[in-house]
Amino acid sequence: KTNVKRGTRQKAERGWYPSPILPIGYKHNPLFQSNESTEEIIPNIKLFPIVKKLWKLLLTGAYTVADLKREADVLGLVNGKNQPYALNTFYLMFSKEFYAGYFYWKDKDDIPTRHQGKHKTMISINEYIKVQKIYIYLPSSNVSA
Repeated sequence: KTNVKRGTRQKAERGWYPSPILPIGYKHNPLFQSNESTEEIIPNIKLFPIVKKLWKLLLTGAYTVADLKREADVLGLVNGKNQPYALNTFYLMFSKEFYAGYFYWKDKDDIPTRHQGKHKTMISINEYIKVQKIYIYLPSSNVSA
C-alpha cells in the first residue's frame, strides 16, 4: 500500500494525473506502456473537441449548464455504456481545473497539493477562473461591501 501511494504521488509530481479514470475528453495513451510515447495522458480524438466546444459555449455566459447538457446530447457525447451523461456530470466537469492544466493530489504528508499537468489543456487558467466566477464555484475573494 505504501509503495502504491508513493508511486501515484511521484506520478503526480511528474505532472501526470495518476487516476485510472480521467476527465471526459482525455484518455490514457496506449503507446506509453510500451515506451513508444512519453505522454501518459492524451486527448480522446472523438470526445476532446466536443467537450472543448462546450467549454467555449459556457464561456460566452449565454448558456446554462442544462443547455450545455442538451447540446452535448445532440453532439453525441456519451459515456462508456453509450448513455448520455447526467446533468450532475456537467456541473462536475465544469468545476475541474484539470481542463486548464492543473490537478490536486496528496503529498507525502497527505495534504492535497496542486500540480501542473503535462496533458494538453482545453482552456486557459483565466478561462477556467471566469467560468468558476460565472457559475459561483469559487468563493469571490475581492467582493466589496
